[in-house]
Amino acid sequence: MSNNISVSGHMINNNDDDDDDDPLLDAEMYGDWSSQQTTCKSFYTLPRFRYVNVIKGLLFIDGFLTAILWLTGGDSQYFVDNILQFHMRQSVFDLVLINEVKMVLLSIVYYFMELMSFRQIDQPFDVQITKKKCLCHVTAICINLICFAYSVTKGGNILYAILNEANTYTPMHIEYNVLVITSIAFGLLQFLLSFYSFRAMRKLRAMRILHRFNDYGQEIDSDGHPLKKKANLKRVLLLASPEAGMLMIGFVALIISSIAQMLAPLFFGKVVDAALKSMDALNKTVLTLLGIYFGGSIASMVRCWIFNLAGQRLVARLRTDIFNNIICQEVAFYDKTRTGELTNRLSSDTQVLQNAVTVNISMLLRYMLQIIGSLAVMFVLNPALTGVLLGVVPLVSFGAVQYGHYLKKLRKAFQDNLAEAGTAAEESISSLRTVRSFACENKVQQDYAGHIQNSYNIGKKLSAVQGTLDGTVGFISYAAICLVLWYGGKLVNEKTVSPGLLTSFLLYTLQVAMAFAFLSSLYGDFMQAVGASSRVFELLDREPLISMETGVCPDKIDGG
Repeated sequence: MSNNISVSGHMINNNDDDDDDDPLLDAEMYGDWSSQQTTCKSFYTLPRFRYVNVIKGLLFIDGFLTAILWLTGGDSQYFVDNILQFHMRQSVFDLVLINEVKMVLLSIVYYFMELMSFRQIDQPFDVQITKKKCLCHVTAICINLICFAYSVTKGGNILYAILNEANTYTPMHIEYNVLVITSIAFGLLQFLLSFYSFRAMRKLRAMRILHRFNDYGQEIDSDGHPLKKKANLKRVLLLASPEAGMLMIGFVALIISSIAQMLAPLFFGKVVDAALKSMDALNKTVLTLLGIYFGGSIASMVRCWIFNLAGQRLVARLRTDIFNNIICQEVAFYDKTRTGELTNRLSSDTQVLQNAVTVNISMLLRYMLQIIGSLAVMFVLNPALTGVLLGVVPLVSFGAVQYGHYLKKLRKAFQDNLAEAGTAAEESISSLRTVRSFACENKVQQDYAGHIQNSYNIGKKLSAVQGTLDGTVGFISYAAICLVLWYGGKLVNEKTVSPGLLTSFLLYTLQVAMAFAFLSSLYGDFMQAVGASSRVFELLDREPLISMETGVCPDKIDGG
């Protein structure tokens, strides 16, 4: 729904239905809302899908692809020579630096371009803002032009050498040639899009979204009614804030256990190399590995105990808070809300939140540390092999995010149907005498079966989505392992790496692949928790229409 609202003397267009918005930059306003005769605080946000975010996405893809192609080009010695023995026609180190610096600089320039353009909407005659905005536009165009021109020049020189100096020119590795081509392609696209920035910035006035708050800090709609708070992952995680101290102890134990797990593959490789030398070296290495596993097991025990205990405390407190708020509602609330639905929220929905906020957080941090630590060690062991593995990361991450959003909707619908089924069962059983008196057994059986069938249909979709994701992520992960195995075997055959180093690398690859697979599943669990939390937060946030302390006093009493 779009509303025209006068704020601070300006007429703006507000789209209340846009949920994907960014908090804005420095554009806070105060205005008199004449329809409510009160002064309310207001500020604007922008939708996530807009010009600047698209450009930043392109810059990130360009920089990430450049890094991957650079790291996977040739063996380690070729990689080092490409830097230390730089040559215009036989090295791409200059393009890598340019693309990475361009990514950072243009991200900053476009941020300030949007900021100045947004401020200019309400200060159209401010000369300084106009100058800064124009400077950002010119800077973006110049940076894109310089980078694109350099890429074209370098690509032209390399092409000339390939065509006319075939006898003396030593071609670069194929990944480096691809890097030059992608730099030219992305450079041209970004250069052309920089001219569209003028039009994109003018569209901000129509895109901005107004948020208004009353004197109590509550966001309100056009009629002055408080808006319902949205259930999101941040609010779900904040439920565990009273257990912060306990969770910190669990995090320390988590870090210790993760370090032990990251060191183990390295010593596995050392065991292989030690076995080729002597028994003394083998014994010492195995004992060291055993000590690492012992310390990691103790830390894992503490981590599991602490996080599970925190989960039990959280769900006990949450159920108590929900029940206390339900009891304090006005009597009309119970006429509109069925008992079975309330009891379902107290039992099943809170259980979903318990696992997401404590145990799943532990697993999330564990797998993230496992991925970051493993990749760091892998990069030290062999940058080229690490680059091969990193090539699959964007594909897995994008799939997991899309899956999570879809799963969130399904889980909410699934919980709602279960609540309706529970309500139907509770009402039928509690009113069994009435059901029997009117011979309605078949009707209530059909009603309950219908609710169960609806939840079952959604459950089938959940199962299909979960299975599809697990299968896809599993195949991509194992394909990455096969690719690393082939490339690592090639390096062993060329005497570039030792068998022990390849063993360690393969174990790290397995760790990273498994961690990514589990992370994808965890993201889905978090989205399920967000879906299940919607109604829980509604019950927690609901204020009774009639206060238990003051009640409602009639304005007039007519005793006639």
